[in-house]
Amino acid sequence: MELEDRVVVVTGAGSGIGEAIARAAHAAGARHVVVADLNGAEAERVANDIGGAAVAIDVRGYGRSSKPLAADVLRRPWHVG
Repeated sequence: MELEDRVVVVTGAGSGIGEAIARAAHAAGARHVVVADLNGAEAERVANDIGGAAVAIDVRGYGRSSKPLAADVLRRPWHVG
């Protein structure tokens, strides 16, 4: 997947597989990586490491569709690392 110059939102990115995906997106040339996680402190840690933005969010209520989640993430205040 081509990520250069794209904005990437990764949920669960404060640790584990989500963190690895956020780091890989950054390494692949994503223009901006939004690190979304229920644990805001961990999201900020990863965002600071990769120069992304952190957002604390609980994604469990969004079901299978990513569009409402993406819209909600984009409306929230971000902490840019």
